[in-house]
Amino acid sequence: MKLISLFLGLFLLASCQSSAPKKLKVLQLAGGCCHDYPMQMGALEKKFEASANCEVTTFIEGTNRTHKHSKLLKPNWSDGYDVILMSFCYGHVKDDAYIMNIVDEASKNNKGLVFLHCSLHNFRSTQKGTNAWRELLGLTSKGHEKKETLVCENTAENHPIMKGFPQAKEFPVEEVYIITKVHVNTKELGSAFGKKTQKFHPVIWTSEYNGCKVFGTSIGHSNVTYTDADFLNLVSRGLQWTAGTLEN
Repeated sequence: MKLISLFLGLFLLASCQSSAPKKLKVLQLAGGCCHDYPMQMGALEKKFEASANCEVTTFIEGTNRTHKHSKLLKPNWSDGYDVILMSFCYGHVKDDAYIMNIVDEASKNNKGLVFLHCSLHNFRSTQKGTNAWRELLGLTSKGHEKKETLVCENTAENHPIMKGFPQAKEFPVEEVYIITKVHVNTKELGSAFGKKTQKFHPVIWTSEYNGCKVFGTSIGHSNVTYTDADFLNLVSRGLQWTAGTLEN
């Protein structure tokens, strides 16, 4: 009887372990000028691991706009990950082959893709690579307005990513990115009014590229934003949406 009980216990333990939800493997890549990437990626890592059942690996490199991230120079660097999050400010890299390899590698195998803030101005100094990068993100931007309070309007309150996000949310030290092109697969989820341009610009969006779901936000300049619960929830829900694990 004791032996039967032991086998039954082991069977139940194995069943529980096999039915446990698989952790999302998330790769965070960050670096370049102008932002406190260790603080910002650290805040997201804690949020993802606590609320989205994620195992997060983070690589941060470089302090200028011309740096080439060494992780991105390796073959098959995206293998083994479910979601890739990029927060870059390498705007002056002029290497089409390098940029095209990043676009191709990031978008293979139907991974989720998340892009934050200065990624919109990343790889902007060439032609072929720049165009491909912008297609991957789903928006084109060539500049931003000055740092001040940004009011984000929730323009897609029925979208699962925007559940719980306020109808109008203030971020005190942010930049409205000036959007000059919305690409064909892109859907706006949130917008902000630019005082200089006197028009609304998308600041939260989704897109699709080569079978990959894309989530992006141009919000995310200051460390204050990464202590804001609404922002952290937004990015966490966006990440889960790209991976197909977000529950309504």
